[in-house]
Amino acid sequence: MMKMLLKYIWERKEIIMLQIKNIDFSYGKLQVLWDVSLTINEGEIVGLLGANGAGKTTLLKNVSGLLCPDSGSVEFMGERIDGQPSHSIAERGISLVPEGGRVFPDMTVRENLEMGAYPTGVWKQKEDMIERVYDIFPVLKERKKQRASTLSGGERQMLAMARSIMSQPKLCMFDEMSYGLAPRIVTKVFQTIESLREQGITILLIEQNVKDTLQIADRAYVMENGKIVMDGCCQDLRESDYIRKVYLGL
Repeated sequence: MMKMLLKYIWERKEIIMLQIKNIDFSYGKLQVLWDVSLTINEGEIVGLLGANGAGKTTLLKNVSGLLCPDSGSVEFMGERIDGQPSHSIAERGISLVPEGGRVFPDMTVRENLEMGAYPTGVWKQKEDMIERVYDIFPVLKERKKQRASTLSGGERQMLAMARSIMSQPKLCMFDEMSYGLAPRIVTKVFQTIESLREQGITILLIEQNVKDTLQIADRAYVMENGKIVMDGCCQDLRESDYIRKVYLGL
């Protein structure tokens, strides 16, 4: 009985995948991140909420290696990654889908997907991965020979998400996936994010769409003026008078 209990406790143990500790960052003399800390456990969907200009995208760039913190640290699977080049961080298993679903407009859909398979150890499996993303995004299979510039806004967003999956990431960071999309497409995007978690991908979701994010995320952090001002499980945040008034308009 004791062995079974210990096995259950071990299986339920949360594994910290990403830990951001006391990050400060400035653009020149302008400080935009102030002592930011957050934790993401393996298998979670975690939301990072806040208005435009709150510092969310800057934080993502510090995690992905596009920027280097002035102070503090970023740990992935127990190892520090802050200060490492972005390609090394990608090879560790972190992918970033930037705001606006940026794709290579003059390349075909398939060529865009292949660009996501360049990290070490992934290229040999690219055909299997392409079929996998076609299963998730059937419309991309239909459009595989089209140039990305001919896709609709929603299709480009899906292509950007699919390209990030091609690298077989452990952690996907999505920056404002719903921005500028029609409500029907927004619903599809959030459903896809949920399905990625079911396939074993941990998600950090940066969004101004607070309502939908709180519906699918396990936990969320709220950022204002470069600082984390609130965090908790999404049910508690949905019931918060502050969140309801400031972010949900209730």
